Amino acid sequence: VNAQRATVDLAGEWKFSTSLAGDSAITVKLPGTTDTNGVGVINDNHGETTQLTRRTTFSGKAYYSRSVDIPTDWKGRHITLMLERTRPSEVWVDGVKIGSCRYLSTPHRYDLSEALSPGRHIITVMVDNGDAIGNRQRLFLVMGDKNGSDLCLPLDPADLFTGLKTESGV
Repeated sequence: VNAQRATVDLAGEWKFSTSLAGDSAITVKLPGTTDTNGVGVINDNHGETTQLTRRTTFSGKAYYSRSVDIPTDWKGRHITLMLERTRPSEVWVDGVKIGSCRYLSTPHRYDLSEALSPGRHIITVMVDNGDAIGNRQRLFLVMGDKNGSDLCLPLDPADLFTGLKTESGV
């Protein structure tokens, strides 16, 4: 059985701030990095040879927020937000904290099913590019997959199949 995965596209403009309150927010594009969005300070360390260097560097907590419209037919469905190749993160929906994740080498998955009823909501994602990780590189912030995956809220494929019956031909 082949079914197309239902999604809400999250790629595009997001508000960026260094505080949860959204003080002094600017508009950035995601998927993207703080570097591709010109956020941070100009990197003048041209002698670095042990890692990739970026045009700008950013260290600290970065808050991204935007509104999202959940379709009516998603009521009661399983909805997940996935962040790929990111730093420690936290997620809020309409100001209510959903959870946090500190993984560095695997995707962060947040179950938003209970928080996202049909209608408009505000999703806020905090990514910590701070010193809590030690001497690891702090320059990358990517939401979504650079290899072409969308930045989206996927509907669990299991929700697309109701009353599915299998039979053995043996």
